[in-house]
Amino acid sequence: MTMHQDKLHFPSRESDIQRIRPQLPIETTDSMSDIERFQTETLRPVLKMQHDLLKAIFADYLIQQKVKLQALSADRYTDFVYQALTKDQALKNILLGTVVGQFTLEEYRFYNANRQEIAKRLMKFMAKRIAEN
Repeated sequence: MTMHQDKLHFPSRESDIQRIRPQLPIETTDSMSDIERFQTETLRPVLKMQHDLLKAIFADYLIQQKVKLQALSADRYTDFVYQALTKDQALKNILLGTVVGQFTLEEYRFYNANRQEIAKRLMKFMAKRIAEN
């Protein structure tokens, strides 16, 4: 490292995160609550972007738990996904971290201030994505 590297301009993490997110054709309205707006503008794009990684993490979880997918009907699989995300705190934390790690600082601050409500919504979205795809 040279002494002048601190003067170089590198794109900020914030702008990089915003740039790589998929643009979804979902409009926000003035009547939306702040949490609904966050869900639309942040959660949905991040979940779409992280979809393959979330699925891979859950697939590894299934292997670790020795779950035989062939033995589960579609309904039982969906129930299993919801139960796993509800009861297995380690899995829940890994999946939450995979999403929260893609927030900007401002989004993280909003998430942190509204953690309970947003985490609840986020777990429902993740469970639905994992179970259906």
